[in-house]
Amino acid sequence: MNKMLAQKAIAIAALACVIGFGLASFFLLLVSFSEHMPFGFAYTVASAACIGLLTFYLSYVLRSFARGLSFGAMLTVLYTAILWLAHFGR
Repeated sequence: MNKMLAQKAIAIAALACVIGFGLASFFLLLVSFSEHMPFGFAYTVASAACIGLLTFYLSYVLRSFARGLSFGAMLTVLYTAILWLAHFGR
């Protein structure tokens, strides 16, 4: 029982690290690309990199490419909504 709980704790910690790395890489890519290209294109490149990272990781963790891809599709909708709000929310 304790071994199973320890494995779950490690999996949760790994997921938190991957999500944190994904967010950090998103903002670093966004800031660095937006200095050299328009904001919309920089946002698209940064969000594609972040979504790709999380989709690949979740496909492995969930042991199903379809489940990982569906989560990636949900993230795509989320990042698109955030971009739309940033563009038209003024």
